[in-house]
Amino acid sequence: MEFDSLDESWKFWVEYGGKTGFGVRKHYFNKKNNTGFITSYKYVCCKEGVRKNDKRESSTLNPRLETRTNCKVRMGVTFVDSKYKVNEFIEEHNHSLHIQETVHMLSSQRKITEVQAYEIDLTEDVGLKQKSNFQLMSKHAGGIDGLGYTRLDAKNYIRSKRQRSFNHHRGAVIFGAVLLYDETATSFKWLFETFLEAHKQKKPLTIFTDQDQAMAKALQEVMPEVFHGLCPWHLMQNVIKDLGNLMKDGSHFLTDFKRCMYGIDDETRFEEA
Repeated sequence: MEFDSLDESWKFWVEYGGKTGFGVRKHYFNKKNNTGFITSYKYVCCKEGVRKNDKRESSTLNPRLETRTNCKVRMGVTFVDSKYKVNEFIEEHNHSLHIQETVHMLSSQRKITEVQAYEIDLTEDVGLKQKSNFQLMSKHAGGIDGLGYTRLDAKNYIRSKRQRSFNHHRGAVIFGAVLLYDETATSFKWLFETFLEAHKQKKPLTIFTDQDQAMAKALQEVMPEVFHGLCPWHLMQNVIKDLGNLMKDGSHFLTDFKRCMYGIDDETRFEEA
C-alpha cells in the first residue's frame, strides 16, 4: 500500500480506525536534518503505550483513570520513490473495540463540519450562550449522538477562533449605537437617516435584519435600492418553527436544508437543490 502524501496516509489511518472501532493518533516521525523533509511516520492506536509512574502525592484526589493498554496496533510509512509506502502494519488489538454506534465519538473521529462551524459562529454572534448553543445544535441533529462533536469541542473551536480572529470575519463590527424611544417606522426612519448622515451618505450593499415590519418599511423609504434580507439565524429559526413536522422519524430534511443554505453560493444550483 502506498500514498501520495502524509495527509493521505493519515486520512486512511483515521478512516480505518473508524471502520474498525478504535481511536488513532500520530506517534513519531523522522526527517532529514538538512531539509526538514519527513521521511517516515508512525501511526498508532490511541491505547498505545502505558502511563508513566505518577510522581504526585499519594493523596491526590480524583486521579485520572488509566486508559492505555500498551496496544501494539500501528502503521508505519516510509518515503520511497516519491511515494509513502507502508513498511509496517499490525492490526491485532489487546482491548475491546467500539461498536459502530459509538465510534463517531472517539476523539480522532469527532469533527466540526464547515456547516456546523458556521452555525456556531452565527449563534455566537447573536449572543447565545455556549450551553444553549450546544443544546440547539443537538436538537437539530436529533440528539447528541448525531451531532458528531462534544460540547468541549465546540468550546475549543470558539476559543481558537477568538485567538486567531483580528479581521472581524463573521464577527460583530459596531458602526454606531442608539437608544430608541419606540420601535415604530418613524423611529427607524430617523435612525437610518442619521446613520447615512454619520457615514457621509455611503450606503451598504446589503442589510440583514430580523422580521420587524416597521424596520422593513423604514428601510424601503430611506434606502430602497439596498437589498434587505433576513439573517441566516432567523431563517433557521423559522424553518425549525414552521417546518418541524418535516423533521420527524429520522428525516434528513434539516440536514439537506442546511446543506443548501450554507454549502451553495450559486443561485441556479441553490434553486435546483
